[in-house]
Amino acid sequence: MLGTTFDIGENESLLGRAGFRIGADIRRSQTEIAKVFAGVGVVYEFDEKNSADIVSGGFTLPLTHEVDTTSLELQGGFKFEDLDSGLGISVTSSGRFSDDAEEYGGKATVNYKF
Repeated sequence: MLGTTFDIGENESLLGRAGFRIGADIRRSQTEIAKVFAGVGVVYEFDEKNSADIVSGGFTLPLTHEVDTTSLELQGGFKFEDLDSGLGISVTSSGRFSDDAEEYGGKATVNYKF
């Protein structure tokens, strides 16, 4: 057995974001409200230190994760609330794009107030 270990080093990151977001509230009735939004921004990586070492059988394999310092970020989503029933549903998504990488994510949430 080689006794393989993973040494997660100092994984630090400092991100800055600038952008804008626009949205609207749409009332279907006095108690039903829908909210929609879209946004765009620029993300800048000021200080990235992401590394790990795999050590096995006396050998060390250093791994690093380097990302582009500047990327474009897109966001969008909606939320629906029914104040009478206490039901709320929201869906959001986002993506980051640069020369070397693409990231996509999303989230759906159901809330019920009682």
